[in-house]
Amino acid sequence: MASVELIEVENVRSVRKASIRLSSGVNFIYGLNGAGKTTILDSIAIALYGTDWLKRRRIRLSDLVTMGASVGVVRLLININGRRYTVQRAFTREKVIETQTYVMSEDGVRVAERDREVTRWVTENLGVDVELFNLLYARQGELRDVLEVNRREEFKLDKLLKIDSMDKLQTEVLRGIERRLEGEAKALEAAIKENSNERERIEKRLSEARARVKELESMISGLGEELSRKEAELSELRNEERRLIGVRERFNTINDELNRLRDELNRLNAEVEELKAKVKEKEVLKARAREIEDKLKASRGLRDEVSRLEELVNELGGRVRELESKESMIKELERQRSDLNRQIRELEDELEELREVRERRRGLEERIREVTLRLRELDELRARRTSLMEELNHINEELNILKQSNEPVCPVCKRPLNPDDRERIIKENVERMKRIREELSSINSRLRDYDNLKEDEEDLRGKLAQVKVAEERIPTLESRLRELRGRLTELNEELEAIKGEVKELAKLREEYDNADARLRQLRNQLKSLESLQEEYLRISAELTKNPEAELNSLLNNKSRIEARVSELEDEAKRLSGELTRLSNIEELVSKVDDEVKGLRARLEQGRGSLSQLISSIGEMENEAKRIGELISKRSERLRFIRGKLQEVAKLTSAIEGAKPALRRALLNAINEELRDTFKVLRHKESLAEIYVTEDYEVMVKRSDGRELPVSMLSMGEKNLVALVLRFALSKALLGDIPIMLLDEPTEHLDSEHRRRVSNWLRDLSEVVDTLIVTSHVDAFENTADNVIRVEVVNPRGESVAYNA
Repeated sequence: MASVELIEVENVRSVRKASIRLSSGVNFIYGLNGAGKTTILDSIAIALYGTDWLKRRRIRLSDLVTMGASVGVVRLLININGRRYTVQRAFTREKVIETQTYVMSEDGVRVAERDREVTRWVTENLGVDVELFNLLYARQGELRDVLEVNRREEFKLDKLLKIDSMDKLQTEVLRGIERRLEGEAKALEAAIKENSNERERIEKRLSEARARVKELESMISGLGEELSRKEAELSELRNEERRLIGVRERFNTINDELNRLRDELNRLNAEVEELKAKVKEKEVLKARAREIEDKLKASRGLRDEVSRLEELVNELGGRVRELESKESMIKELERQRSDLNRQIRELEDELEELREVRERRRGLEERIREVTLRLRELDELRARRTSLMEELNHINEELNILKQSNEPVCPVCKRPLNPDDRERIIKENVERMKRIREELSSINSRLRDYDNLKEDEEDLRGKLAQVKVAEERIPTLESRLRELRGRLTELNEELEAIKGEVKELAKLREEYDNADARLRQLRNQLKSLESLQEEYLRISAELTKNPEAELNSLLNNKSRIEARVSELEDEAKRLSGELTRLSNIEELVSKVDDEVKGLRARLEQGRGSLSQLISSIGEMENEAKRIGELISKRSERLRFIRGKLQEVAKLTSAIEGAKPALRRALLNAINEELRDTFKVLRHKESLAEIYVTEDYEVMVKRSDGRELPVSMLSMGEKNLVALVLRFALSKALLGDIPIMLLDEPTEHLDSEHRRRVSNWLRDLSEVVDTLIVTSHVDAFENTADNVIRVEVVNPRGESVAYNA
């Protein structure tokens, strides 16, 4: 069960914004022609089926969006089996806004998005596609479309009743299935043949591989026996090799120790010779120590003189630094004096220029007064010119009145004039105009210099302002000049005083330089004495040593090492005899080891080839098995497809016979509903019933038994038949109808038929979940469950809709 509970419209045609509650039963939308009733129904159709419905109705998006707005929005609240969903579509004049087009569940989850997906969701959940919806929505003036059956549209009802789908099933689906099955059968036959050939090739390769396995197994057995013999021989050779390697390592150890002991003997011999030389040198060092002691005693007076000179240099250095500071001050003061002289010259030049400017002020003021007087005269002339222009316009108006009027009147007092008076007044006015134009010409020639004089005045006033500014600066500059000259005098005095101090201090610089030179000389002498002091300490340290005792110890150690060297040389001579066999053993080990490696490599290669061949045999056996199973499956599939081809042939024949029976069953249901409903709505007893033939022609049967096509009825009767036929078709196809939209269904009906239709629609609420009817008359207002009014609210044609 599905029903529409709310429709919201924003910026669609004349409706700026509307929110309307809908209820089960009859919803009546009432309003004058052009108010926007159809817009509400179209908005429901757009919300449900989007661009699919618009394309079928040939409606453009640019025709939907309200003038002055950029985006239109329609929104439906639908109740489907107790769950509510919001369906929204938004669009501009050019396209649908996909991101704002969706179906949202009551818990805020979007269950469908974008135009096509939303339409698919609506179709699946309402059980109504867009073709069937066009039957449920009868737009104004299109109610009778369902009655139009001609040769071009003879299958229109077949499409609605879904009978055409059987034709598609027969001509497209089943034939397509048959073609696919035949193609698959041929492909299977070719594949089975190819699989059989492939299995034969694999079995041949298997036979060859099994023979090769036997050859490899025999070769591997022979290689294993030969490898065992060679490995035993190699083990014996390696044992002997390891023993001889131990002998070589002992020989090398003895040689290393001999080399170390010989190096130690060489070192001891060198130290013995060195100690013998030190014993001789000790006497020389004693004489040198006595000589240095004599020189150090004579140096004590030198240190006292260095201390005295350092104090003198420090004292004189401070005075010299003071002298250097004052010399720097002299340079800075001379720089400042030069800068002050430059500033004074610049100020004097600037003051001279300003005084010259001040002398020009009186001339400027006199010229400004002359120009101002001249401008006043010209302003008076401009005012006079304006007055003359107004007078000239007034005379032109009077002349126009006098010349254009059939019955001349005075342009001032409006009294009637005779022709002579009119001619006289015209002549006087022409003369006045001539005099005024002459005066205007004279004024214009005098006013030509006005703009130039105005510019001259502005230029002169600007120059005068500059002169005044210059006059104001003169006192300031004169004060500044006096200040700079005073500063220059002070600076000269300070400079002379400092130069006198520098002259006195300059005498100390020579004394400082002499003392400093003497001090450096004495310090160099002290540095030489310090070197002698260090040499004396070093000699004293050497004299404390006892080289004779060290020499005796070294000689004893040398005798012990010489005895150990003789012992090791005897052992090395004995071992060298055995080492001659080691090279022969190593060559034999290398040769036998290469043979073992070659045998192992051949054995591994053979085993690898055998393993690979066995694995390949397994793969080929599996492949042969797989191909056999594939042949079996494809053979089974081929038998199945051949059976299906027979079934398709039978089904094609059965469908051809079933279509008329299905068409008759549907037409019987439609005609039964037509009879029941038509009896309720008719008020002419001469029309007994209506029915639809197997050719989908709508016929009317009169009470006298005569049958007429529906085209013979009046416009109102056709509307009535069309309304009943739409309902009967919908009832036969759907059973329970979720929604039905009728736009002006009582058009061309008299009051009695409108009353009957109103009552009949009231009873339809049992099978139609949401029924919406529009009308510009209030025939449905008393029978409707929910009344909605649509009204135009402003001259722009904008309308509002609301629940009454």
